[in-house]
Amino acid sequence: MRIRTGYSFRVAYGFLADTISRIDTPYAPITDRASTYAFNQWTKLCKERGLKPIYGLEIAVTDSPNAKSMNLNHVTLIATTELAPLNRALELAFSKMRYEPLLTYEDLNQIDPSIKIILGRRVDPSLLDPNREYYYADCPSTIPFMRAQAAIHGWKPIATSDNMYPAPEDKSAYQLMMGRGASDQTWPQHIMTTEELSLVASKEAMDNREALAELCTATMLQGALVKPKTDMDVEQWCAYGAAKMGLDITDPEYAARLERELGVINQLGFQDYFLIIADLIRYAKTVMFVGPARGSSCGSLVCYLMGITTVDPILHKLLFERFLDPGRTDLPDIDIDFSDQNRHKVFEYLGDKYGRDHVAKLGTVSFMRERMLAKEISGAMNIPLFKFESAIQNVEKNEGNTTFQSVLHNTSDGAKLLREHPELAVVGRLEGHPRHHSTHAAGVVVTDRPISDYVAVDARSNTAEIDKKDAEDLGMLKIDALGLKQLSVFEDCLALIGKSNEWLIDRPLDDPLAFAVLNNKLFSGVFQYNGRSLQMVSSSFHIEEFEDMVATTALARPGPLGAGGTDKWIAVRTGRNPTLIEHEAFEPILARTKGIVLYQEQVMEAGRQIGGMSWERVTKLRKAVQYFGGAKGMEEFRAEFLAGANERSIPEDVSMRFWDDLLTYGSYAFNRSHAVAYSMISYWCCYLKAHHSLEYAAAMLNHEAKPERQRMMLREMRDEGIAYVPVDAELSGMKWQVTDKGLVGPLTIVKGLGLRTAQEFLRQRERGGDLPKRALKLISSPSTALDSLNPVTEGIAKNHPDLTAINIFSAPTLIDELGADARRDLLLMGRLIKATPRKDEKTGKTKMTALLEDDTGDIKIFFNPRKYEEFGVKMLDSGRVGKTLWAVKGSTPDGGGIVFVDMVRFLGEFEE
Repeated sequence: MRIRTGYSFRVAYGFLADTISRIDTPYAPITDRASTYAFNQWTKLCKERGLKPIYGLEIAVTDSPNAKSMNLNHVTLIATTELAPLNRALELAFSKMRYEPLLTYEDLNQIDPSIKIILGRRVDPSLLDPNREYYYADCPSTIPFMRAQAAIHGWKPIATSDNMYPAPEDKSAYQLMMGRGASDQTWPQHIMTTEELSLVASKEAMDNREALAELCTATMLQGALVKPKTDMDVEQWCAYGAAKMGLDITDPEYAARLERELGVINQLGFQDYFLIIADLIRYAKTVMFVGPARGSSCGSLVCYLMGITTVDPILHKLLFERFLDPGRTDLPDIDIDFSDQNRHKVFEYLGDKYGRDHVAKLGTVSFMRERMLAKEISGAMNIPLFKFESAIQNVEKNEGNTTFQSVLHNTSDGAKLLREHPELAVVGRLEGHPRHHSTHAAGVVVTDRPISDYVAVDARSNTAEIDKKDAEDLGMLKIDALGLKQLSVFEDCLALIGKSNEWLIDRPLDDPLAFAVLNNKLFSGVFQYNGRSLQMVSSSFHIEEFEDMVATTALARPGPLGAGGTDKWIAVRTGRNPTLIEHEAFEPILARTKGIVLYQEQVMEAGRQIGGMSWERVTKLRKAVQYFGGAKGMEEFRAEFLAGANERSIPEDVSMRFWDDLLTYGSYAFNRSHAVAYSMISYWCCYLKAHHSLEYAAAMLNHEAKPERQRMMLREMRDEGIAYVPVDAELSGMKWQVTDKGLVGPLTIVKGLGLRTAQEFLRQRERGGDLPKRALKLISSPSTALDSLNPVTEGIAKNHPDLTAINIFSAPTLIDELGADARRDLLLMGRLIKATPRKDEKTGKTKMTALLEDDTGDIKIFFNPRKYEEFGVKMLDSGRVGKTLWAVKGSTPDGGGIVFVDMVRFLGEFEE
């Protein structure tokens, strides 16, 4: 009646399937330590095996919650008729957290009578309610004193295991998983069979186990969608939204699309979901900047008309069925970005609207994955961590399609590691094991009844003890409310220029000055364009329209870059190669993307328009391409597609070549709806930079903590003739601001000046009082990270005023000048900011990857084993990483992104 699993985080070991397989009774209890996270999965396993689930909880109790040394005991609570009292007991325990969730004996005595209590190994009877029925665990760990106390006070014995792992052979995995926290008791710590228990527990204890199991009828409740509190239905809201936007939905294209979407939504019964989300977004837009949405919801005209998204799917040629096809049964995901500085208001609104006890953040469980697994095993088995790197990279490059265990057994690198360390065979018993729980970054659940009727809630953070998948299983409304810093930047910038959020959203998407920001490589502060991939792709051609930005978002990813799709598109876009569309039937699908499969929606359109597939089959085709790719994952659809192409009189060789393109590029295809939405955010950045550069810079600087990125933006402003002052004793406040002197930085960037001192300085300055002497001294002669905008260049010049005097190799190149073309005899000069040597598993020799930074950016540099011995070792021995300057000569491959080192030279110390 007491069964722990791996969801007793850092207390017990055991995968759920392994644990339940040890149970030889018609019922299966689960009683994890301070955790109910496994309840839903346990329920499903019980159903598969024809077992009756019994839900319980192990929890700490104490008579001295505030004492320095608490007298802790652990009791087991068993739910009989309903789960709500059990959930509320855990919520209360979390509210009294001290090292672990705990209850006082007073709390224990007041727990709902439907909860049955199994006492721990030792307890003071005077602390218990004498009128309540108690059990005590009759098991190998039971001490004689407990049996004596039970006889005096009438506590009933109940047969239980005292497991810390499922089977005897799991002991080593348990010890490895728990480390120093492992229990080393001598009694059996596995799940005992009925036969084993009968040898140590009394006949009465065995009978009481059966009797209590009979009483337990509690089940997990299925959620029902909360009722939206709005006075309009979906169709009325769409009509209202269209009128507000001045959009003619009687236009044949809009009318047909709206009718189709409403038909699917009504057929699937999702009206209430759309109303709830629309109501939330309507409120949010009154108090913060809300993003255009992300993902496939931007393909919905209903979402656009209801104000959920700000993307017109007809205008941007987006596909509703990428979001919601007629065969879907679960609620769709509408992911929305909110200003990160105001996102908390979303949770407050939901609580006010539907009840505080009906709303909670979503929980999440972390599992032992490759890197964490390697780190834990490395420490426990004293195996150098670098030895695992090859296996880890093998797992990571397969993006979830392989495991650490399979790499050990099915690759040469893994087999070599296993031969050297046969004790690593235990990996398969640890990989994927639960490790700890936390709060989901964005998810929130809303329920029709108090959440504690369904699951327990961590009272400290108002986090439901349930993850995303389990919430979906239980029919709970799950909303992803993501925080995005860029939207907070918009809020602050618009406040400075005196414009509304709607003003920015309504800007036309064809402003040449906005495109000029990217064409002039003014990337700092532009959403998405801080990464080198997007910068390289956008610098490869002249951006002339919004569609170019959308394509860039899809092209600047490892898939199309590595497969050649990006180069092929750029060659057509720049006129070096002609657009090649072999048959007119492909024209509507490929014309926008220069004859190349770039978006997932194109895969779906091809399946529908060329292959003649149903929407359900088209969705399966898209998923097969997206998640499996290659001929194997697509083979199921090949004959169907080619038959459809044949019916449309497309020559077989042409349709086969198109099918091959789907295999090659389709697996890297991007969600066009998402590309449009996020390109819109990037465009708004460009527009504000072009027309309100000072205000945008001030807002961006206020939300950027990294000095190197702040310097990049300030350098751009300086090159355009706009001045800045790091700190001004008379003008500086707590944020960057626009003044007659240009941009003026905040007091908080002054080195040595703390937040409280800065606040006190401002208070006295406003009052005309005596300024704090220490603050005045620091601010009068301020030292900041922004005193120089080119600290690396100046550091090199300080060490070597005349580079020719040290016979430098050649004229240096700035990192932001590196393109995608291969280059040889390249010279870079900068600061070493990271260095990671690791041993090559095949040769046993050491190689090194490092990061070099100049004033324009950073880039990876690679030392092969020979160059590592010749230069890398000396580089690491020359001083602290981050504090030394180097000249690096090398070459870049086609596609750029890394420099292969030929030689290096030490240029001196770096002082910030």
